[in-house]
Amino acid sequence: MVHEDGLDMPKIVLYNPQEKRKIRTPTLPLSLLFIGSSLEKEGYDVKIIDARVEDNPHKMVLDTLDNDTICFCISCMTGSPILDALKIAKIVKEKRDIPIIWGGFHPSLLPEQTIKNPYVDAVVKGAGEKTTIKLVKSIESGKFRRGIHSGDAEINFSRLDYGLVDIEILGLLTICQVEDVL
Repeated sequence: MVHEDGLDMPKIVLYNPQEKRKIRTPTLPLSLLFIGSSLEKEGYDVKIIDARVEDNPHKMVLDTLDNDTICFCISCMTGSPILDALKIAKIVKEKRDIPIIWGGFHPSLLPEQTIKNPYVDAVVKGAGEKTTIKLVKSIESGKFRRGIHSGDAEINFSRLDYGLVDIEILGLLTICQVEDVL
């Protein structure tokens, strides 16, 4: 995608892994829609791939990765989606040397375990709209550091205080993002 000033916009690919079993009625990947909306507001070209509903999501990822792609982000639940997430992370690492950022419930619950994997460059622990923007900007500036990055609001699993981000500050999701997922 080209920015209004004629320059190519840096691309970020967001991935929702498939589950072992086919889900009957998939829900929208809201976490990726919020992250994507935040990134688009910052001028990034965002592609969301929901492997739960795509026929060949790995091919779609490979077809989407190009020289403008600066990172690959995965939102992952605990359970069978981890298998697909690890598989696609390995595929991406073999094709492009770009940072792979993991977020979602599992990386937030077990960040130390998640970051130990060679196909994980960064973990966003907790809500990550602002943190992901900071990470992406650090990639662009050459100041990216591998590791665990605390999200916008810490998730305290013992008190069920999720510290949710006020969606009013994020604005509305763009129609194209929702259409891409449906």
